[in-house]
Amino acid sequence: MALNYKSGILLDAILYLHPIYKLRFEGSARDNLAMFQSLCGEDFYSNVVLATSFWSEVSEAKGAARLAQLEEEFWGEMVQKGARTVRLPDEPERCLALLLELARAGNAQKSLLIQRQIVDEGRTVDGTDAAVSTPWLRERHAIIEQHQRVLEELERERQDLSKRQQEEEEREVAKFEIGRASCRERV
Repeated sequence: MALNYKSGILLDAILYLHPIYKLRFEGSARDNLAMFQSLCGEDFYSNVVLATSFWSEVSEAKGAARLAQLEEEFWGEMVQKGARTVRLPDEPERCLALLLELARAGNAQKSLLIQRQIVDEGRTVDGTDAAVSTPWLRERHAIIEQHQRVLEELERERQDLSKRQQEEEEREVAKFEIGRASCRERV
């Protein structure tokens, strides 16, 4: 993605797929949506297509109710900022026709937020909003930071121990020198 962005290749659209038969939108589905939103960035929402699939698995009424819930509770911000919702047909030919229609829609080509963060801002993938928005990555970052603090503390302790050992050696050498000088005086 970064190479495409550097080369001036931008996206017309990006699809977010969700099976309409899913009763709940929680846990990993919420995490995936949060990462998707952070990956795209708000200014790309007008190029987002929120596609629901598996309509043959639910009645029209249940599917319509679930779609309304998705649009209101979960996708509302993206829809308000220009994202479109579509029903992805079950038949491969109709699905392909819909995808071709979306490709020809004439959206203004745009870059994703993650592309700008990596290329323009010089962030690592782990430092992007998409990575930080993901709970397991946040936990990973917290663990890495905790390990870094432990390593730093261990390094301080090692340096303190080394300093104490050096001071002890210097005291021993000084005692030896004093003892040697005392022996010379006696002779």
